[in-house]
Amino acid sequence: MKNNLILELRKMRQEKVSFYLGGLGTLIKKKRNELKMTQEELAKGICSNTYLSKFENNAVPINTGYIDMIMERINLDYHSIMEPEEMIEIFEKALIYYIHDNVLEFETLLPRINQVEFSILTEISKLAYYLTTRDKKTALEISDNLYHFLSAMDTQTIDAFIVLSSSAKIMNHQYDEALKILEMHEQVESHHASLFGIVSYLKFQCYGYLGLINLSRIFADEARRFFLSTRNYRRLALLDLYQVEFSYYENETIIPISNQSFLELLTQDEKDRFYLILALGGENSFENIKKISKDSRYYVESLFLNCWFNLENKNTEEFVKLKDELYQICLMPKRALVNYHHWIVLMELGAYHDLRNFLLQHILPLAYQFQSVFLLKKISKEIASFSFTNKRYKDALYEIVTIDNDIAKLQNIKKPTVMLNPQSVYETE
Repeated sequence: MKNNLILELRKMRQEKVSFYLGGLGTLIKKKRNELKMTQEELAKGICSNTYLSKFENNAVPINTGYIDMIMERINLDYHSIMEPEEMIEIFEKALIYYIHDNVLEFETLLPRINQVEFSILTEISKLAYYLTTRDKKTALEISDNLYHFLSAMDTQTIDAFIVLSSSAKIMNHQYDEALKILEMHEQVESHHASLFGIVSYLKFQCYGYLGLINLSRIFADEARRFFLSTRNYRRLALLDLYQVEFSYYENETIIPISNQSFLELLTQDEKDRFYLILALGGENSFENIKKISKDSRYYVESLFLNCWFNLENKNTEEFVKLKDELYQICLMPKRALVNYHHWIVLMELGAYHDLRNFLLQHILPLAYQFQSVFLLKKISKEIASFSFTNKRYKDALYEIVTIDNDIAKLQNIKKPTVMLNPQSVYETE
């Protein structure tokens, strides 16, 4: 019995070492290429070329005796790359900071993360950092790259990666893909209990943006209970912000907001988003637009909305002034994703045929890109109204049906058939 226990402990230790060294083959391959060494030159006198090739592709169990000699030959310090206890500490802290959306604490942890040249845990920690700082491009790149190392992750690490990867998809407006990933969360054998609230929160976001408001509310309630129990006030504030947004998407009105204390926990950009939604919903529109700063990422949208309101209210002098400012901003592609000035001019001229074409050619593709069901429905309604006005009934019907079918495809999320765990991923590669 004693011998069996010793053997089991040794096996567990080897599995732990293999896990922490997962992906090391990629790092060695990268270093070898930088030194312009062939596999034959690196493997000579240490191991076979076949073993090195498989090791560089993370396809064979790790032989620590070989690793020491391989890394010494390419001037990599084994101990500087992997200190398991420290990696666990960094990983666990990164998860906590992500869960609480705590940028300030994360900034203090980042230097320690960057000290390590490569490990799966620190790569996942980096993913959590870029999600927290809203660097959606870098987060998605790291997330996509980590899929190559699933077979080197234990179940708890996969559990965390599922959540972070789906968060990266959401940040890049890939809500259908995020939901497919999140459905795998229930299939993982070992969970981080602290992530359950975040899973509900992410599903709440996905279903809200996909226009499935009833489902969104269910997961909002689940997330709220969890965040209240853990005193995660930052996430509660974000939950309130998104619920205001989704209430507008549901029927283009805003739910009554008697207590706006949650604004204290939002960033300035998030507050500006809130004011823009209130303006869209018709709640003191002009006053809320004025609260959005010129440096805000939402300023160009607020300026367009302000032009629109002044055009409808026939405030000619103010409209002309705002339109000129909108023109100057739209000359800078980084400030304006859409040529809002051209849009407002078409509205001013009543050029409905050209406006219809503008929506079809420029706004509809963006609605698909951002998977915005609300915007798709809005555009469908506007385009169809132009077609009906000009008695182009077949065009109107075709446009409505096409967009409605695309919305239905987005909302009909299929569950994945493959369980996401180290063994199943390894078998499918």
